[in-house]
Amino acid sequence: HGQADQHRLTAGSRQREVLDRYAGAAASEALAAYQVVYTRRQEVADELAELVRTGPDTGAEIERLRYATERVAVLAPDPDEDDELAERIGRLSHADALVQAASVAYAAMGGEESDSSTAGGYASLAAAAHALAAVAGHDPVLADLSARAEELLILAADLQGDLAGYREQVAADPAALARAQERVAALADAGRAYCPQDPTAAGLVAWSRGAAARLAALEGAEARQGALRETVRQLDRDVAERAAALHDMRAAAASRLAEQVRRELAGLAMPTARLTVQVAEAAPGMHGADEVAILFAAHDGTAERPLARAASGGELSRVMLALEVVLAGADPVPTMVFDEVDAGVGGEAAVEIGVRLARLARHHQVLVVTHLPQVAAFADLHVRVRKDAGGDVTASDVTVLDEDERVVELARMLGGLAGSESAQEHARELLARAAPERAPGTTVARR
Repeated sequence: HGQADQHRLTAGSRQREVLDRYAGAAASEALAAYQVVYTRRQEVADELAELVRTGPDTGAEIERLRYATERVAVLAPDPDEDDELAERIGRLSHADALVQAASVAYAAMGGEESDSSTAGGYASLAAAAHALAAVAGHDPVLADLSARAEELLILAADLQGDLAGYREQVAADPAALARAQERVAALADAGRAYCPQDPTAAGLVAWSRGAAARLAALEGAEARQGALRETVRQLDRDVAERAAALHDMRAAAASRLAEQVRRELAGLAMPTARLTVQVAEAAPGMHGADEVAILFAAHDGTAERPLARAASGGELSRVMLALEVVLAGADPVPTMVFDEVDAGVGGEAAVEIGVRLARLARHHQVLVVTHLPQVAAFADLHVRVRKDAGGDVTASDVTVLDEDERVVELARMLGGLAGSESAQEHARELLARAAPERAPGTTVARR
């Protein structure tokens, strides 16, 4: 604890921490429980705010996706449809030529429409196969040729039948051709509109799947907003309940803390000082829904005001020390270091600070940096630090003083006259005054 700590004590956050330390483990547990709920409430509220922020854009996107996915659903594209449509359109576009070619071929194979110029193809092949078959048994080479002729005859018969069937299946159908062409145009139009990077039927199918997933997510976000609002309302109730429990603990501890600090201030030469720890309701935050303020008045006839505006430097030092003495019983810290905690203090007030530090040392190890002999006299062990800047390197000499050396050092601290008999006598009086409060082995005062 140093002078900077005294100034930090004027901040509301630091005063709240002091009160929570005094309130003990129960308040710490209540604060931790509150912070869990409050943090969760903030997370949910942030998520809801983000959904609300993007709400207008989300609504427009939902409408666009609904229209587009419904349009594609009506089309019901098939990934392989492009090739099938191209084949169908090619056949229907040339139906007359295809039927004519099949008819000519059929006639050439000896069909019922054959004439003298085309007839005989199949008949000639049959005659050739018959002739070879009659003598095939006499020569293996001829037998092979006969077998090939039979195969050709079989293939020719199959071809003749297929040509006849093809002629019946393929016919000019302008309506079917128009439907196929309209289908191609509709798929191409949807592809250019929704997946221009791949405007095929397969690309349209892939886009439709992704759009449906996105639409489901966006529609889920609308429902999510309602669920989040209800969660925020529930968490607000939980936050309020836990904040109220924490407030009650703080308010109860505040009155006890103020009373104990007032008693300590009376012992620090401030018998008429008044101090109040105020716990006012505030908007919920990470540390509860309380605003903690220490109000102080150093004398009768003055109104209590916030500590930062009501206390001088010396008064602030004593308030901080009084708080530390009171908190000592609730604070498990084993060692305390005070760096000029007595700044701005002198006379009898300095003696009383020495008393309080000595009493604090009964339960803690206390190390004090001080320029005041009234404070140093209460230490059980006095260590003098002397700076030597005479050589190339500045060095500090640390010496543990015995009783005689301590008298000389206190006399020097009193008036700068270490060899003055009157100053040394005053130093002995200070040590005698402090003797009842000292407990050997617990306190070091360093000069």
